Amino acid sequence: MPIATDGPAAMAAPAPDFAERITAGVHAQLLADHGTAYEIASACVRDCRAQDVFGWLHTALHLLAEAQLALGRYAEAQATAEEGLAIAEEYGRDHRGAYLRATLATLAALRGDQDRCADLAGAALEHAEAHGIALAAAHAHRALGLLDLGLGAAESALAHLEAARVRVGHPALSAWLLPDLVEAAVRAGHPDQAAESIARLTEWVRASNHPAALALLHRCRALTGSFEQPGDAERHFEEALHQYDECCHDVGRNDEGRPFERARTELLYGEWLRREHRRPTPPPCPLETFETLDARPWATRARTELQATGEQIGPEDRADTPLALLSPQGREVVRLAATGATNRGIATQLFLHPRTVGHHLYRAFPQTRRHLPYRTPPAVEPRRRSRPRPLTWLGHRIHGIVQRPQGDLRRLLAARLRPGPHGRPGGHRARQRLDLPGKRGFNTVVKSHT
Repeated sequence: MPIATDGPAAMAAPAPDFAERITAGVHAQLLADHGTAYEIASACVRDCRAQDVFGWLHTALHLLAEAQLALGRYAEAQATAEEGLAIAEEYGRDHRGAYLRATLATLAALRGDQDRCADLAGAALEHAEAHGIALAAAHAHRALGLLDLGLGAAESALAHLEAARVRVGHPALSAWLLPDLVEAAVRAGHPDQAAESIARLTEWVRASNHPAALALLHRCRALTGSFEQPGDAERHFEEALHQYDECCHDVGRNDEGRPFERARTELLYGEWLRREHRRPTPPPCPLETFETLDARPWATRARTELQATGEQIGPEDRADTPLALLSPQGREVVRLAATGATNRGIATQLFLHPRTVGHHLYRAFPQTRRHLPYRTPPAVEPRRRSRPRPLTWLGHRIHGIVQRPQGDLRRLLAARLRPGPHGRPGGHRARQRLDLPGKRGFNTVVKSHT
């Protein structure tokens, strides 16, 4: 379906009343011209205060908060949305209150505040679903999807974002969801769904023709990875970053180049370079931007990516630690495994195949097992038929070394104290099943060494 537009400049022209001015701001926002939307919303808020038109103030504050959010002014957006919500509640504007709660939920998602995001999005969804406010429900679902995307839960993020798109329906109103949808679909392993979203996104970008929209399209095309030429992905990433630079050069507009979206592009570019085994100079480094914006899940992802490329940013990276025995990517796999992440979760965060993750864990165990905190039991315990206790390795629960009646782990370790056939201790040898998460059927011979 074509998207009709006369361009953001026409929409920024003065209008005779608040309804038309706010409508013009919404149109600019839908076309990714957030600088124009910010100017219109700021003027509306100022005039509402000057003329005591409080009936429109909460709506103008909502538009202003959304523009500030898109421009990366998160502290300002938080204060604006909270003021708008307080006014909406005071005047009984529950519908606008649902929109503002969804905005606050998005800000909580960016900070990684899971409880507050869930509470705000849940309240917004409850009211929106009960009263058929599809766009407010879409904003709430997008907040939950963005939270999951930052935390590496791609499947859950994809479900929320697709629910948001379906609720909105109209392509012009759902276009702002598509870049997140593409990334979630790619990470979750659904390339066909990503391709469909890119087709819809292309039509929206053609209507907008704004540098910020072009940057999102190039980033999404780089993510899909279906290119005839090997350098196409890099070209799309570079063009996306160039378009964000163009946003900053838009003289007269309150546009700062979308710091959050630019940092996301740099993060994805860095992940692609790592998978291609390339080390650019200088490398993309979005960590500082995420930390400045207090986007904690994304800062964690950027820190993880730096460590996966071999950057030493923590004391555990010293050469005298067990993790130093591993490759940079292997170290980061082990770190994530130590947090309890599954193979599929690790693969999603590092853009790897789950089998590659299992391979790293399989190689890491024999390289670092001499550093494990083994404690030899004082005596061999009797056989047990209860559920075995898994071994903890670097904080990761490895269920593969199990306590079987015919040769459990405790008896294997106790064999260190028993003399072997030549009178030396540690002659026992037993074959144990090593079943790392996501890798079935591994068998390894565990020997005692003294």
